[in-house]
This record gives sequence, structure tokens and C-alpha cells, in this order.
Amino acid sequence: MNVRVAIPILAAFVLLLGAFHPAAGPAPEWQELPQAAVRARQEQKLIWVHVYTNWCAWCKVMEKQAHRDPKTVTYLNTHFIPARLDAWERKPITFREREFKYLPERNAHELALSLLDGQMNFPTTVILTPDAEILTIVPGYLDITAMRKILVYYAESAWKTTTWDSFKKSYDY
Repeated sequence: MNVRVAIPILAAFVLLLGAFHPAAGPAPEWQELPQAAVRARQEQKLIWVHVYTNWCAWCKVMEKQAHRDPKTVTYLNTHFIPARLDAWERKPITFREREFKYLPERNAHELALSLLDGQMNFPTTVILTPDAEILTIVPGYLDITAMRKILVYYAESAWKTTTWDSFKKSYDY
């Protein structure tokens, strides 16, 4: 193949690959859930809990996309206390004055089972009040647009006066 033809084709291929692998942006300021609960109560902020597993492919996609988008991450870090929970965590976690443990017979952590109401879907986002009460459970992968809508809906307290369906129709990012 002619070098004059090969170089532009190679350059186009490299640019095309870059479009599918966004550059790593800032990461959420993840905290352990017990520490996030203390901080949320002090700052009167909602807690955004990302429940994941290490083997979950969609969890990894969400980490590389929505959790690395600069605008989304800045909004999350500003308006929420971001926390992560590995649903397969082996160590005990004390949360809301109760100790939760890994349950080998369920192959899951008791805290994940509690937060997800027993529905083990990954990834799942759980939004907690400043008092660590469950406000909503959002199962499944969230792309950047979906995550931003949910962030704004809860951070701006639209959930108190507007249904989710109405909000989705009126929300314009």
C-alpha cells in the first residue's frame, strides 16, 4: 500500500477509536457509605449511592462514561454526597447503627440487599435522604443524559412537586 494512502487511513482510524473511548475526566468524590451518611447529615445533602460489582460490564461502562463526564461529576460532587458500595463486599459495614455482613448463601452483602430491596441488579443507583432513608432506587445503567436528569430532579427538589414523567418531558439539557 502506498504510504500517502496508508497514513491518512491510519490517522482516521486512530481518531475514530478515540471517539469511542472518552478521555478520563474528574472522578466523583466517592466515600464509604457510613462516612457519606455522617457528612450528608452535617451538610443536609442527599446521598448518591452507586451499587456495583467488579464483574459487572455495565458498571464499568458507567464508570468510564457518566462517572467521568466533567459536567456530570461536578454537579454530583456539588449537590450530593457520592458513595459507592460493592455488592460483593466481604467486610462488615456499620450503617445506621446496624452491622451488615456479607451473606455467602446469597452471594451478596446484606447492606446491598437492604438498599436494593432484595433486587440485585447492577449497576443500581440509590438516592438517600440526609438522614439515610431511601428516597428512590434506580436500577440499571445510566448514560450521561439520564444521570444528569436524575441528578437535577433530586438536587433541585423537583421530586417534591413534579412527577418524574412530567419532569422528563420538560427537562432540556
